Amino acid sequence: MRIVLLSLALAATLNAAPLTWVLENAAFTDGGTATGWFVFDADTEQVLSYSILTSGGNTSVFPAFLFQNGAPDNLGAYYDPYNGGFMFDSSFTNGYPDDLQLRLAPVGGVLTDAGGVLSLDLNSPWQAECYNCSPYRVFQSGELSSTPEPGSGLMALLAAALTLAGRQASRRARG
Repeated sequence: MRIVLLSLALAATLNAAPLTWVLENAAFTDGGTATGWFVFDADTEQVLSYSILTSGGNTSVFPAFLFQNGAPDNLGAYYDPYNGGFMFDSSFTNGYPDDLQLRLAPVGGVLTDAGGVLSLDLNSPWQAECYNCSPYRVFQSGELSSTPEPGSGLMALLAAALTLAGRQASRRARG
């Protein structure tokens, strides 16, 4: 039994892996929306990949734009611990002097490898889609959700521990 408990404790530490966070019910105050996902590694605080589409609302100022790594006009994405959120940056200007950015600020500012559901911090002045803050539109709703999946290493360790525990129980039963 001790082996099983030790294996489960070890398994919890092996589960740390990048998670895909999905943007859900995200709407701007002008009626626009944001849909998509990003992969975040909480251990390294790196955004590994992303694909978020903003559309609708005031399309003369904010035409539909795909924030996606490798896509035209995309400069990258990163976690900003100072502002407690995520920045998706582009070189798209739509005639404005600064680049278009998408900023997501989850409540508490931290995404972990445990997953879960976090609302966007609607009180944060930092969360918005903007051309480096002017003009901008803020979120009126939205959340980020993720469900961690056990890795293959975790499952192999658990299977080995259960097999070992079964063998020990069988030996004890025989005498």
